[in-house]
Amino acid sequence: MDSYGLLYAFLGKKFEDPVLNRPVYGMIYIADYPLCMSNKHEPMTIAIGKLTFSVTHPDPVNVTRVEFWVDGKIKAEVTKPPYNWTWMRPYFFHFWDAHEIFIVAVNRTGMEKNTGIIVWKLF
Repeated sequence: MDSYGLLYAFLGKKFEDPVLNRPVYGMIYIADYPLCMSNKHEPMTIAIGKLTFSVTHPDPVNVTRVEFWVDGKIKAEVTKPPYNWTWMRPYFFHFWDAHEIFIVAVNRTGMEKNTGIIVWKLF
């Protein structure tokens, strides 16, 4: 049996996963502009330059913060909707590489739910 925290016990609501609206899985982005879909047989999310992540949550009233993690390191924390973060790496060139992005939503009781995506990025 899953434990859903105090909100579920008192309100009967299950704390749900955040919804990643942007970037779209399988899309190619150049300078944060969606260009086209990648290979339909092996879709990859590809970004050249900056990339904005946009997240919503089915129960935004009970979300205290949304965290954006890149390769196991926290990069941003947003406390109010819209939950957006732009990933930029100025001042140096970064080689083509795959990165694991995790978006973690935290509710009032401290419970966490997450979603993620792998992004191939070239700065």
